Amino acid sequence: MALAAIEDDPRYLEVAAECARRLLAGEVTAPEEDVPPPPGSGVAVDAAFAHGAAGCADFLLSYHEATGDPAAGEAARERFEELAVRAEAMLGELAGPDARPMGASWCQGVSGIASAFAHAATAYGDDGYLALAERGALAGLKVAPHAWVVSQCCGIAGMGEALIDLAVVTGDDRFWRGAEEVAELMLTRTGGEPERPVFPGNDLDKAGYTWATGTAGVLSFLRRLDRRSGTRLWTAAWRLPG
Repeated sequence: MALAAIEDDPRYLEVAAECARRLLAGEVTAPEEDVPPPPGSGVAVDAAFAHGAAGCADFLLSYHEATGDPAAGEAARERFEELAVRAEAMLGELAGPDARPMGASWCQGVSGIASAFAHAATAYGDDGYLALAERGALAGLKVAPHAWVVSQCCGIAGMGEALIDLAVVTGDDRFWRGAEEVAELMLTRTGGEPERPVFPGNDLDKAGYTWATGTAGVLSFLRRLDRRSGTRLWTAAWRLPG
């Protein structure tokens, strides 16, 4: 969807249409978990953004917004309603004694879900979705000091992005302050000199450079934080800088 919006090439929207068709028809493979998450951890691969329901709901909503497709719009709303129930359970677990940092991640936890609900709240004018998004972003902030990686996918950059998403949607300064706390946590996990930090990849033994697990993703978070504006990189509403 992001590529279709920034480049005049019908192939991108054609691929998106096929993806939407497969989701609506159920022609998909459910996510597999090699090791089930510990009970009470807040981790839910099948509900989260990268691997599960939140990413699918967000895509269908974006596709509906871009094309007006009624089936995608209806399916998106249904999926968000179902996801709200799952999100409540995850938030309860993250407030408990067995919460794990991955339960607050973008890929397998509430940070990605919070960003999806921020999108839905704006699209539908739904205060209930906005409340869930706010609680999810703040839950991520609470767990962030225990996270061991700085990346977008599994770590605190992804948690920080959710806070920025809420700051942009609500105008509430507490979310900007939370994102600043995340940046401070990042710096305590770096190598190198304070003026030239080296951010570790998810393996922790060397620098990483990719968006999902390295410095590129950290940089995109820090740029949004510095500019106090902008949309998360490669989401449907993102555009090339002017």
